Amino acid sequence: MYKNWKRKQRVVISIMLAVSMLFGVSGCGKKNDGMGNSGGQETQESQETQEAGQLGRYMEEEYDLSEVLSRPGDLIKRDDGSYAIFDYNTGIHLSTDEGKTWENKEQDWFEEVNQNNYVMNAVLSPKGGIAYIASPNMEEGEDEEKFLLHPFYTYMDENGVKTELNISYTAENRDYVSKLYFSPEGNLYGTAYGGKVYEINVEDGSSRVIYEGPYSIEDMVFLNGDALLCNADDIVLLHLQTKEAEPADSVLKEFIEKETPADKYNYSDAKRLVMVPGTEENTIYLAFNKGLYRHVMGGSVTEQIINGSLCTLGDPSAYLAGVVTMPDNRFMILYANGKLIHYTYDETVSSVPENTITAYSLRDNTVMRQAITNFQKKNPNIYVRYEVGMDDSSGVTREDALKKLNTEIMAGKGPDLLLMDELPAASYLEKGVLADITPYLAQMKQEGQLLENVTSAFEEDGKIYMIPAEVNIMMIAGKGEHLNKIHDLKTLADTAEALRAENPDGSLFRLYTEKMVLQALALNDMPALMKEDGTINTEKLTEFLTQAKRIYQAEAAGISQEEKENYGKILEEATAEDLKYFFDISTQGYSMLTGETKLSFGTLSDFDWGLSTIVSLTDAVEGMDYTAYSGMSKDIFIPGTIAAINAKSQQQDIAGALLQMMLSEETLTLPVCSGYAVNQKALQKNIDSRNGKNGEVYGGMASTDEDGNYVTLDMRGASQKEIDKVMAVLKSVKTPNFGYDVISNAICELGPDALNGSRSVEDTVSEIMKKVAIYLAE
Repeated sequence: MYKNWKRKQRVVISIMLAVSMLFGVSGCGKKNDGMGNSGGQETQESQETQEAGQLGRYMEEEYDLSEVLSRPGDLIKRDDGSYAIFDYNTGIHLSTDEGKTWENKEQDWFEEVNQNNYVMNAVLSPKGGIAYIASPNMEEGEDEEKFLLHPFYTYMDENGVKTELNISYTAENRDYVSKLYFSPEGNLYGTAYGGKVYEINVEDGSSRVIYEGPYSIEDMVFLNGDALLCNADDIVLLHLQTKEAEPADSVLKEFIEKETPADKYNYSDAKRLVMVPGTEENTIYLAFNKGLYRHVMGGSVTEQIINGSLCTLGDPSAYLAGVVTMPDNRFMILYANGKLIHYTYDETVSSVPENTITAYSLRDNTVMRQAITNFQKKNPNIYVRYEVGMDDSSGVTREDALKKLNTEIMAGKGPDLLLMDELPAASYLEKGVLADITPYLAQMKQEGQLLENVTSAFEEDGKIYMIPAEVNIMMIAGKGEHLNKIHDLKTLADTAEALRAENPDGSLFRLYTEKMVLQALALNDMPALMKEDGTINTEKLTEFLTQAKRIYQAEAAGISQEEKENYGKILEEATAEDLKYFFDISTQGYSMLTGETKLSFGTLSDFDWGLSTIVSLTDAVEGMDYTAYSGMSKDIFIPGTIAAINAKSQQQDIAGALLQMMLSEETLTLPVCSGYAVNQKALQKNIDSRNGKNGEVYGGMASTDEDGNYVTLDMRGASQKEIDKVMAVLKSVKTPNFGYDVISNAICELGPDALNGSRSVEDTVSEIMKKVAIYLAE
């Protein structure tokens, strides 16, 4: 229970659409004039220092097109001054008033193409035409085993005249053009898997390869008659006249490598990075989550002109569909959720809101970012500065980050709002660092908005000092005959040995190393290893290692030393996010289809991918079932995004309002969570908006089994009965597995010796106790 660890220790568009507008709801910070002309590239902190008291900021004006755009794919400004949007489901939309109203262009050809084919990619020409790549809808059984596409390429001009484009490809090698691009002059180009770039003649449909590089091109950006060829590893400048290539601008390349999202090219339609040429000669703009940046090719700096943390660009759920420059240094950005936003520079508003609070998390957190975005839209006069202790690119260790944070807190300069994930919660409670947040939760609790069992688990003596926004629950999946025998850790070990006797070869759990076994078991069992006074129960720890040894020995008996070494290396290099994915029951459970596992226990975190995978597997694997998992601990949940307020904060009420936004239906309904939302309305909306309750098949997965045979899995949504089964578990859990990092780390470091027999269980327990005592003494 919380009190134990506390002592010692997260559709069709209308002809003229009446768009709803939200003017000036948030501002986008800038450090100079509307063109971004200033001295150079600086950190966010130095920018804020310089901007304090200054005027001038880009403001947002929003047009909501989500009712008519369901899969936006392109946004351009045409040569005639109009603007055009292409949507894969509703076709071409035109605006002659800078995006304020839109008209759906009649296009019978598009409806016909879309009905019989899958449109893979489409781009709009500034001259008024459109080019697209489509593949015939696959008939049942046709090429199903290979999942091969047979793309065809078409150009349709403004008057509906069609030209078939002749582009060769090899389906088996997937060596086909997958993306098309129009240059500002209306010339068409295509990029193929493998690195080829094609020049395509839209008049006669001919094409030719003009460049071939070592990697597939993920983006093609036109500038001054040349093209930047971009992928995750490199940028090349291709001179379109001479067809010669050379390394791109080194400053731009370095900036993209260091500052832009690592997953910028990991999405088919939506984007995490969009680059467009500016209206000024030799200038390029880059839009991504940190803001809008301007770079003059050949220059030494890349300047931020819109601060993403002050506007929708910083919203983790807001993926980009297109960006265009507008007259008077304005910008239009289309987001994948159908929101179209104008960005206009206002020299009368403060460059940074006068009121500022600081939010902190050890690792970057999408729920926090979503809450900040939502909060600032409703509170444009408050700036939330978000600090991340361990930025992926900084190389800062957890120890260094905690030392810096603790120094600031003790000096009374710490963050106003803290995410306690991986922070020393017990120590902070003992030292009075955290404020009672009960007043900020009172109305939500009274209205029944939050999962009562979760909030109660964090309550003591009528006070709450921290609250999670999301939770994971522990589940186990396997053949029903085996699940019926598992009631605790000992019976799990009994079942592991019985499974090994039935299956001499291969993995049982995909837990190939001692550390993997310990980490998987620790997800559930840490609370059971503690006494009421917050100290370690040596008898329970001995029992834990004894049963863990039996489980590991059963697992190791059927796997090779090579497999163990390979997975051990993978584990060493895995990030915290990698480990969370690996120990998810749906990830492990899928291996039952391929024969790589016989039983799966781990976390379950969502009704979409997680539960859908499990219920789909129950259809495909004979006798498979799933239920709540209990090891040494019962009714366990793993909290995440655990918010607290600094007791020394001078702006506790503002921090409290941000905390309320974090727990709100508005924030937790969006797909930013990595667990089940504690807000019950958000939880229900997530159920309704995902794969539904009717259990219909909506897709599929393919893989190979342990013998190399091809296997498929029809993915379906969970039925209401299956959802209710998980909800019952979610509403019954009562003990958070949180705050045990010290003992958990010691067990995973020293415990392997007990599991492989190189040291006795009793001696290992003694060593763990010594290590924990030394740590706590420090």
